[in-house]
Amino acid sequence: MVFYYASFVAETNAWWLRRVRPIWAGALGVWLYSIFYRYYFFGKVQAYWQTTIPEDEWRRRAQVNKRDWGYKPLYMPHLERSRKKQIYDVLGVENYRKASEFPERYMGENRTLEEILSEEENWE
Repeated sequence: MVFYYASFVAETNAWWLRRVRPIWAGALGVWLYSIFYRYYFFGKVQAYWQTTIPEDEWRRRAQVNKRDWGYKPLYMPHLERSRKKQIYDVLGVENYRKASEFPERYMGENRTLEEILSEEENWE
């Protein structure tokens, strides 16, 4: 029996198409369906699932996840070189939000833009 290269290619190609193509084509199909499902149906399923949860469970979850949203420092600084610690030492923790004062610097100023720019140019 003589085995020619052309028949080797044909048989190998047929084996590939018959045995291997269903594996990667099936994996590709599963992946594409998962994307399709996630895009079109996942939110609907989750919304429906949330409607089945009783109100007492929502109240329990709210209490578990309750946070204090009032203003407070997220951490107390301990390093001496920390800028926040330096401000705390000078101002105190209570006054940290008011670290800089904003004087009424520009209130009641009636100068025109040209006057202000001319003063800027002649500042020497």
